[in-house]
Amino acid sequence: MKSTLIHRFDCVDSTLRVLADTYVDAEHLTTVIADHQTEGRGRTGRAWNELPGNSLLTATLLRVDDTTVTWVTVLAGLAMCHALRNLGFVTSLKWPNDVIYRHRKVAGILSEHLGIDRSLRHVIAVGAGVNLGVVPQEAGPHAIGLGITEDQRPAMREALLDGFLGRLDELLEYHSPHRWRELYMDALGHLGMTSTVHLADGSQITVTARGVDDSAALIGMTPQGRRIRVSVGDVDLPDSGPRNLRGEHAASSSSIEHPHRHLHETSRRITDEHTTR
Repeated sequence: MKSTLIHRFDCVDSTLRVLADTYVDAEHLTTVIADHQTEGRGRTGRAWNELPGNSLLTATLLRVDDTTVTWVTVLAGLAMCHALRNLGFVTSLKWPNDVIYRHRKVAGILSEHLGIDRSLRHVIAVGAGVNLGVVPQEAGPHAIGLGITEDQRPAMREALLDGFLGRLDELLEYHSPHRWRELYMDALGHLGMTSTVHLADGSQITVTARGVDDSAALIGMTPQGRRIRVSVGDVDLPDSGPRNLRGEHAASSSSIEHPHRHLHETSRRITDEHTTR
């Protein structure tokens, strides 16, 4: 992975806002991480509920070309899914970028387009939130945490951040929508399942997921047999459980029994700056 500058904060209003306001001119992969944020939100404006120290809360600056820009958000979700699996957690994706663990959402991604730089590259802020411990009751029945004990969360946070940034960098380096589509389809947990899709105009439609196209749009089939393409929207969790990356429903015993087995392998390829706000 390229050298990455990480700015650390105890508490911020939003890691995305700090990144956009303070580090918009920074290098590719510059990252903000906080122990707590007071105004976190999800893709559709929903609040991201978390307790201090309970989550990985991060935002990363990316500089990408026209080919990559439509894929940034889903690649970030894929990178987090892979990073969690490398730490022993059986996860899958719900289109476009929610990470699912034990049939519920454990991580979310939110991206914001900040403009075009002098090299004509898109400047994107990618925010990520992962529930490491327990989730507050107000987060609702569809949220879940990894169940990491309080004393283990700092190590898990570092290992997960390192794995996420490293995998995101690798995925971006492929620079191939065809390859991205293959990897994403392999992680998508609701292929062939029917669920409700909430569209950008506020309407909703019942769709059986068939995959994604080369711009990461969801391809689905309606009950009437009509093929549709959704580029912006949100999918309800299907009733069935998510697949793992090999398309299986059951986890291996080793991934359940030793979910933290790679914590000691976290490499130090980052430069830190700590700020108290």
